[in-house]
Amino acid sequence: MAATLLAVAGCGTAANGSPSAPAVQRVGSATLVAGAKGLSRPLPTSWMIRLRAWFADKRSTLRLELGSSTVMVFDGSHIWHRVEVTKRGVVVDGRRTGASELTASSVTLRAGHGPVEIRDLVISRTKP
Repeated sequence: MAATLLAVAGCGTAANGSPSAPAVQRVGSATLVAGAKGLSRPLPTSWMIRLRAWFADKRSTLRLELGSSTVMVFDGSHIWHRVEVTKRGVVVDGRRTGASELTASSVTLRAGHGPVEIRDLVISRTKP
C-alpha cells in the first residue's frame, strides 16, 4: 500500500538552499514524537532529501516544513515507505505528487498525531 501525501503551499518566499550547508548530511535513525521540536537541517543549493518512514498508528503524519510550504506524508499500514523530496516535488513509494516547486534553505521534520520512525535520512546536493 502506498502512503498518502499532501502538499500544502504557504505564502512568502525562501531561497533554494544555502551555499554554506554541507553537501551531504546523514541521520541513520530518529524517532519523531508529536508535539516535540522536530529534526531540523540546513539544505544545500539544489538539494534532495531521501528517507524511509514508518508510521506507528493510523493517525500518524510526517510533516516536512520547507520554507513557506509543508509536505505531509501519512499512512497507517505499518510498512516502511520511501520518501524523496526535491524542489520539483515529492515521490512516495514511486508515486509523484503534483506539488508546485518547493524552495527552502532548511527542512524541519515533525511528527503529528503519533510517533514516526525515520531511517536512512540523506540530504544531498544535486547537480543544478
